[in-house]
Amino acid sequence: MTKRFVKVYPRFERLWHWAQVILIMVLMITGFGLNGVHAFLPFGPAVMFHTMAALALLALWIFATFWLFTTGTWKQFIPRIEGMIAMVKFYGYGVFKGEESPYQKVFWRKHNPLQAATYFFLKWFIFPAIWITGFLYLTYNLWSDGDSLLAITL
Repeated sequence: MTKRFVKVYPRFERLWHWAQVILIMVLMITGFGLNGVHAFLPFGPAVMFHTMAALALLALWIFATFWLFTTGTWKQFIPRIEGMIAMVKFYGYGVFKGEESPYQKVFWRKHNPLQAATYFFLKWFIFPAIWITGFLYLTYNLWSDGDSLLAITL
């Protein structure tokens, strides 16, 4: 029996994914440096690289959102209850016993129910929290009067 492989993820989605990986890694490395975890970069360049990576990631997410809605692939991220328990069992212990995944990826439904729920939670709750707090941090000097509760002085 011959297996037939179908390219499930188009070129843009693969580029989008790997660009996010690189930009998020830059954000993590520079963010840790800004918080004193390492001294790989001086503070000034770390702020510049961090801000540039954040703006690039924001532009990428805006373009990806446009892509998802114009192509209709946004439906991939809507979680479904059907098959969720089977996937939880598989990731909980089936994967360690060498069992085959209960979900078979198809072009019109790329993500299993657990992945779809995770992406939904990330895109609607975690990512907005990241952008709101990042925007507040970036514009702190514009709205802070220096006497606010957020201004911590040592």
